[in-house]
Amino acid sequence: MPKAAQPVVDSVAPLEELGKRGGCARAVVLVNRADLPEPEGGPNARNCAALKGVLSRLRGFKATATAEFGTAAIVDGAAGGKRLGLVMALDQEKRFRFTGFAFPRHQRGTPPRAGVDFSGPADAFVKALRDGDCKAAHATLASASRLAYATEKQFCSVFKANFLSKSTGLGARLRADSDAQLVDLGATRNVHFFGLATAPVGYRTIIVGADEREKASVYDVVPVER
Repeated sequence: MPKAAQPVVDSVAPLEELGKRGGCARAVVLVNRADLPEPEGGPNARNCAALKGVLSRLRGFKATATAEFGTAAIVDGAAGGKRLGLVMALDQEKRFRFTGFAFPRHQRGTPPRAGVDFSGPADAFVKALRDGDCKAAHATLASASRLAYATEKQFCSVFKANFLSKSTGLGARLRADSDAQLVDLGATRNVHFFGLATAPVGYRTIIVGADEREKASVYDVVPVER
């Protein structure tokens, strides 16, 4: 499993600074590039438009606690009088970056929501990629996930290009390594983290979440090594 270059606690001061001052240029540095519309685009117009919600959510953010789960982490805090649990994941530089997902309560030390199947969506997603089944893969995704696109039809139209056409695609990696299995990295009330290593190379952090009303879904699949 990849090791973090720095502990997640080192992300606290920059996140609080972002909460004080805002600004797209600061946000781009703190958000995992995999979660930007243009990962190599920096603070361009498209990325900045996508980060408006993040900047609004983190205005006034003050951290209270952190917790690491292998290649994922939580930063608990509050902003605008509301408690938040920010979901973090290692990027390809092995640094914890914000995924853009925040759950409306503190997460550290909380047990997973009773009766919620967090493992099922992750297992189904991996199986669907191995099988090349775009509809089954889309069915596991949260509507808020960047991976889901606007519709199943749109997701399926780029499914092969995103996951199978290149040797670095996750579907291609899984087909080449039939022994690759999910590793449980730990969970909180609303988030469950899994690691997925493929041979000869490749590692992803899979984030499964469930809010207070909905069933669990795959929120993000973050590449640490391709």
